[in-house]
Amino acid sequence: MDKVAVGQSTLSRHMKILEESGIVTARKAGKWTYYSISAEGSEKAVRLSKELTKVAIVQGADENAKCRE
Repeated sequence: MDKVAVGQSTLSRHMKILEESGIVTARKAGKWTYYSISAEGSEKAVRLSKELTKVAIVQGADENAKCRE
């Protein structure tokens, strides 16, 4: 199992926020809660990734143009 460098209560709170926002779904089994990215969360991640990529490309082009001046 991978380790995360945050406390369990902090992680639980963040996962609850993600669940409330619709990004992840939660399934309880006994004392454990299993989280999965939701279809909506997956779509949001793809849109955000595309937007961040566009921003990075535009910023890179702007910086290249400044270097040529």
